[in-house]
Amino acid sequence: EGTFGGLVVNGETQGATAGTLASNLLNGVPISKLPIIKTSPNTPMFDHQALMRFGLSIRNIPAGSRLINPPDSLLDRYQNFIWPTIGLLGIETLLIALLLLNFIWRRRSEQRLKASEADFKKLIEASPIPLRVSRLGGEIIYVNKQFREMFGYTTKDIPTLQQWFEKAYPDPEYRAQIVDFWNDEVEKNARIGTPIAIREWRIRCKDGSEREIAFGHTQLSELGVTTMFDVTERNRVLRERQELEQKILQAQKMESLGVLAGGVAHDFNNLLTGILGGANLTLRKLPAESPLRARVETIAKSAERAADLTRQMLDYSGQGHFVVETLDLNLIVDEMIQLLKSAISKDAMLRIELAQISVPVEADATQIRQVVMNLITNASDALQEKPGVISISTGVMHADTTYLAGSYLNDDLEPGNYAFVEISDTGNGMTEETQTRIFDPFFTTKFTGRGLGLAAVLGIIRGHQGAIRIYSEPGAGTSFKILFPCRSNAQIAKKQEQTFPIPTDLVEQCGAVLIVDDDATVRSVGHMMLEEYGFTIFSAEDGEAGLEQLRQHPQIGLVLLDLTMPKLNGEQVFREIRKTYSQTRVILSSGYNEQDATAHFIGKGLAGFLHKPYRTEDLLQKIVQVLTNA
Repeated sequence: EGTFGGLVVNGETQGATAGTLASNLLNGVPISKLPIIKTSPNTPMFDHQALMRFGLSIRNIPAGSRLINPPDSLLDRYQNFIWPTIGLLGIETLLIALLLLNFIWRRRSEQRLKASEADFKKLIEASPIPLRVSRLGGEIIYVNKQFREMFGYTTKDIPTLQQWFEKAYPDPEYRAQIVDFWNDEVEKNARIGTPIAIREWRIRCKDGSEREIAFGHTQLSELGVTTMFDVTERNRVLRERQELEQKILQAQKMESLGVLAGGVAHDFNNLLTGILGGANLTLRKLPAESPLRARVETIAKSAERAADLTRQMLDYSGQGHFVVETLDLNLIVDEMIQLLKSAISKDAMLRIELAQISVPVEADATQIRQVVMNLITNASDALQEKPGVISISTGVMHADTTYLAGSYLNDDLEPGNYAFVEISDTGNGMTEETQTRIFDPFFTTKFTGRGLGLAAVLGIIRGHQGAIRIYSEPGAGTSFKILFPCRSNAQIAKKQEQTFPIPTDLVEQCGAVLIVDDDATVRSVGHMMLEEYGFTIFSAEDGEAGLEQLRQHPQIGLVLLDLTMPKLNGEQVFREIRKTYSQTRVILSSGYNEQDATAHFIGKGLAGFLHKPYRTEDLLQKIVQVLTNA
């Protein structure tokens, strides 16, 4: 059953103690110096089972005692099970900790993501640019406030991408272009993070209005963001600016060419005055049977044709010779019907549609006839000897600002009622390029044309403060609508032939005549014209010489005064005549139209105006008219 225990002989400790004493002796320590060992070197030792049998506690045995036959510990007994279990629990604890950390990190990431999404939505919602977020395949995920306000959709009725295409682009052909662009550029070839170049499209909103939108798109993985910029107003301003620039360029071109045409026509009229006047005087001297008469008549006719050409140049420049009166467009066209029928080709049918009411305008009847004749001739040429219809109609219409904006010469026109004459044909029509040049002088599509017909029409309409609208498409014919400001029809002028009685004492009543002109031919022909009737003629080459002639010859009662001269011009000479020779009558002569030439003479006592070139009959008739009025 084992020994209880106590100081048990321990050979190891006894041998160690004896060895220490022997070592000291061998090392020369005297015996008397060696210590007496009184404490037993034996070891207190107790048997655990005996202690347990007698009920003694291990805590009561002496310190340093050795306990033998102790029982196995739980760890020693189950260590093959405990250590793997502890390891497994440690691993599980580590995994649980990692899962917990991952859960905490995920929750925080989700919270950050939700906060980021909320901030992103706030940012998109507050963006001043309309934005649309869509998924590849056609699903629209989100649209912001600006998008909804611009296109009229609410959060509940946001369409799918397919519905969007159908509603926003109702025209099938136009929609096909956009769908092809979307499929090719976005669905197939969109690179992540690479923006697609901005394109402009015309789009219809929910309320039916149309806008011009600049689209940009950036694909972000499966989602993409489309930005939309409303460029309707910008494009409108740009178009208006381009139109204004074109009008300014056109006006500058017209003005420059008008000045050139007017100057050439004015100088040319001086030459024609000599040619036509000389031919007229020669014809008066030649007997009817003279073989030279036919040749001189050819010269006179050629001069008259040249005068017609210069009139067209003046008409183009807006400086034509206008005699403005209140007219009825219906009457003018009606008087021209037979002439118009003879002017068109035999294969063309002329259709007349005149308004049932009078169409009053303030215009020059001759100039209006020229406009109608030019347009009718062009319409006939457009048929190219093929069967077709030429229509001419008149009427009164209300033209607003938008309507006038699409016409030529519309800069100063106010909205209101306008009289119109419209000439249409069923010919080949014109391309846009041709339409931009038809009013340029010397531009023509005819083999034998001079290119002054429509240029003259434009000048005449400009002089009447009117406008022109053109409708033409290749193969669909052409229509010219000429607009004139509508006037009161209380008094429609009726053309009457005026006669001028020729007083028998014409020469005595007139006195001497002074011709002041810087062109020697004009002075010479005028001298011959009047000398034939017994007038006393004086002439001067400029304004200063003319005033000197008046001082030297007080019998001068009539002055034929040129407008443009060196040194002193016609206006300056006229002022001096009115100051010093108030009873002397002055007839102004110029190649420019009467309105422009006499603008600075109104109310100042000008006796009359004579347009160059003139014949003997024109000069004599003007003198008679002046003397009769006096």
